[in-house]
Amino acid sequence: MLLGALTLVSAGPGGVAQAQAPPTPPAPDERAAAREFSFAAYRLRLALVAQKPVIEQRMQAGLDAIGSTPCEPTLVEIIALPLQRREEAFPIAAAVAIAPAFAVMRPAFERFRDELERVPTGDTALRSGRAAWRSSVAHITTFPPDLDICGTLERWRRSGFSRAAAPFGLGGDRLGPYAASAATKLAAAERRMRELGVAPGPARRFSGETLLEGIGDDLDRGSS
Repeated sequence: MLLGALTLVSAGPGGVAQAQAPPTPPAPDERAAAREFSFAAYRLRLALVAQKPVIEQRMQAGLDAIGSTPCEPTLVEIIALPLQRREEAFPIAAAVAIAPAFAVMRPAFERFRDELERVPTGDTALRSGRAAWRSSVAHITTFPPDLDICGTLERWRRSGFSRAAAPFGLGGDRLGPYAASAATKLAAAERRMRELGVAPGPARRFSGETLLEGIGDDLDRGSS
């Protein structure tokens, strides 16, 4: 009898039970999301510190190459460019010099990206910061581990430093406006993480400002 009564109560017109709408999933816990973002950045920092010797070796090799005789014609012509073009070209040349170092860091950054993707969040600033890292890691994946730095820059010089011919597709908005946009998004994510209870240091680490702190500080920038 009890079962029959329950069936009638739950039935719609004609005694046919009505399908219930699935329950609305709970909103993401944004404080937890911010913490997970900071934990992922901490794990990335540990991975980079563990690679410090090889990262610094590759950074030094890049600096040595840029200061060497084979690279000199390119640097001389970059210096002679009009101001706006020169300001566009120098960061690209620097990116070429450190590309092999970032190639070594690629697996750590890819793990970081994947960890961020698994964090549930609907927060606009956190999602924007995650998107900035997604794009940044995509840039890193274009850098080859082995590179003839001067030869790469020489080929670009022969193109007249064309944006279209910039190494690794770094011309146009790949460095200047892109970097400014990414920095803005990451700074906003850092502020939001602090609002959600993350300490200033871990939040700043997520923005990228301190990820490489202490790595490359003692390189010989005057070697040739």
